[in-house]
Amino acid sequence: MSEDERRIWDDRYSSGDYQPRPAAGPFLEAWIERLPAGRALDVACGAGRHAMRLAEVGLAVDALDVSAVAIDMAAKEAKRRGLDINWVVADLDHHALPAGTYNVITVIRYVNRSLWPRLVDALAPGGWLLVEHHMKTDADVDGPSSP
Repeated sequence: MSEDERRIWDDRYSSGDYQPRPAAGPFLEAWIERLPAGRALDVACGAGRHAMRLAEVGLAVDALDVSAVAIDMAAKEAKRRGLDINWVVADLDHHALPAGTYNVITVIRYVNRSLWPRLVDALAPGGWLLVEHHMKTDADVDGPSSP
C-alpha cells in the first residue's frame, strides 16, 4: 500500500467517517463459539471491533492495520474494556508474519488476495482462516470500502 493510501485511511478515521462500532459483525459472531483456542491475528483490523471480540472469548490477539489513527482508537477502546491486545501499525505488503503461529486469522472486509499464501503459512497446524468479503448481493453492507 502506498503512503498516499495509508493517509487516506488515517484521514477517514480522523474525520469520523468510520465511527467505531460496539459489536462484531454477524459473520464473526456466527463462528465465534467454534473457533480454536490460542492465538489470533486480525488483519486490517480498523477500529478493532473484531479483535476485541476475539479477545473477549479468550484468544491472545495481534491486530494489524495500516492506519495509526484506527489503531490508536482501537487501543483506547480495548483499554477501556480491560482487553489485552497487541496492536500493530503495519502494511502487510511489507510486514513479515511468523510462520505456524496463529490458531485463527480473520480477514474481514479487506481484499488483498496476494496475501493469502502468507496468511496460510502463518496458521498453526489445524488453524482457521476466516475470510469475509463484500458481495454485490449483500443486503446490509457495513464496514469501510476500499479507497
